[in-house]
Amino acid sequence: MLFGSMKKTLLLTLLPLSLLGTGGCSKKEDDATPTAPTPAPAPTYKELIIGKWNITSKDFLYTPPTGAPYTRSPKYTKGLYTSVFTATTVEETLAGLSSGVNTYSLSGTTYTTAGFSTYTYKILELTTTRLVTSTSFDTGTNDNSQVIVETTTLEH
Repeated sequence: MLFGSMKKTLLLTLLPLSLLGTGGCSKKEDDATPTAPTPAPAPTYKELIIGKWNITSKDFLYTPPTGAPYTRSPKYTKGLYTSVFTATTVEETLAGLSSGVNTYSLSGTTYTTAGFSTYTYKILELTTTRLVTSTSFDTGTNDNSQVIVETTTLEH
């Protein structure tokens, strides 16, 4: 009988040890394939447009009532002429002097200013560092009326 109870004791002693041994052989969490992080959503135009933009170029395409269209591209010194967008306003400055503050509304790829000037600008390109816009207007000066398309490039 003693021999039988020794077997049971030995068996009861070895059983927990064998379970510990098999538990140590499992795959470590560190060895698991990491899951890719969920990418952040792309910023919206409303988020990207906010900030100070330096106007680096403006191109004007003039289409007179008679004669051939022509282009003028005045030179801009970086930082001399800026547009500063907040969530609801845009302020334009020339050499540090404000030329006025407009409210603006953004809809898709266009924004419209209201205030001292009302224009609708098409956003041709908008990234974290570059904004390109275009607007057109008719000078409406009697027989000399001409359509002007203004394309502006701005950079942070």
